[in-house]
Amino acid sequence: MRRRGHLGEFEILLIVALAACGVGLIAGAWQLVARVPITVAVQGTPTLSGLAPGVRPEQAGPVAVIVDDPTGSQVAWEALRTAPWFALIVFTLVMLLLVVRSARRGEPFSDANIQRLALTGWVLLVGSALAFVLELIAVTELSESVSVSGALSGGATYSFVWAFSSLGFLAVAEVLKRGRAIQADLAGVV
Repeated sequence: MRRRGHLGEFEILLIVALAACGVGLIAGAWQLVARVPITVAVQGTPTLSGLAPGVRPEQAGPVAVIVDDPTGSQVAWEALRTAPWFALIVFTLVMLLLVVRSARRGEPFSDANIQRLALTGWVLLVGSALAFVLELIAVTELSESVSVSGALSGGATYSFVWAFSSLGFLAVAEVLKRGRAIQADLAGVV
């Protein structure tokens, strides 16, 4: 008997995740356009006297400040801080959706799927490093914009989950590539 697969459910989950990303994109864009207060993570202990006008310490603790009326450059830096990571997530979801759809149509080991998986791996590897650098620059600029004395500094942390995920995509692509080559050799023997 043929076992029931779950590719249909995976496809639905990926579509729902992409729809959630669309909602998040609209909400994030609205927040940037409306200049909703921005929370800026900082290293150091902010004091009320060392902060720029319109900036106040966050109530939760001394590791973040809230910019009540962000300037255009602060909004741009905030967008640069988050947009690359968002783009990587959306790209990965789209590529996975294309692979799942292709597999549902009966071509799970197609050259196109192998290329999609390899491309996703390389984009995650290079893109996450680039996104980290852009986030670090943006956070540094944001933290400098909230302090009159320059006593506060921003920082970012690279999550190696991105690198490991990229290696996973590259490994699966290579396994499928070799499997496809073996399949072609066997077809030639028969």
